[in-house]
Amino acid sequence: MVQAIVSYASSSSANELCFSFINKVLDLKQQTITEEYMQTVVRGANDVGPSDKYKKLIVKLVEILCEKKYRKLAMEYVQRDYFPIDECLEICEQKGVLDACAALYKRKSEYKQSISLYVQVLTKLSKEEVIFAVYINANIPFNDPNTENQDIKRFDELMTMIIDICDKYGSRLLKEEESEELWLFAINEVYKIK
Repeated sequence: MVQAIVSYASSSSANELCFSFINKVLDLKQQTITEEYMQTVVRGANDVGPSDKYKKLIVKLVEILCEKKYRKLAMEYVQRDYFPIDECLEICEQKGVLDACAALYKRKSEYKQSISLYVQVLTKLSKEEVIFAVYINANIPFNDPNTENQDIKRFDELMTMIIDICDKYGSRLLKEEESEELWLFAINEVYKIK
């Protein structure tokens, strides 16, 4: 059954059915998949992740998530610990889903690459949506949970992710200079947004 779903031809209706099915299976089996993942981590296995049948479903799901209709969900899904980083990253990079790539690079502890990709998403969002929103309403608040504009909320969310990388993960770096360097890198990248 897994093989049939994984090899299903891509079309809009087929992707919708596959998305619904795989999403339901992953919801029902999430505890099992998470336990399998944790067992491989504890054993120190080279191939960390869920069993092959779940891995195939996850990879197919990521392929579907990278299609236009589901793109906004991709970042949320790939942050799950049991999603295989390298396979998901390869798909997301091929499809140009930058925010999902940024989340995966963060999981790989490649923080500068993650920040750079989040900044690229911010730059695109700024050029396409945020500037227009501010033009329409110059008093629109940023960093306010009550903001109704979805583009401003997304902008704030991405900025918060960049800050969290520096704050949470930068403090895990061995040397204080490396942590400072990460903060300075992030500030420099954000400063370039026009």
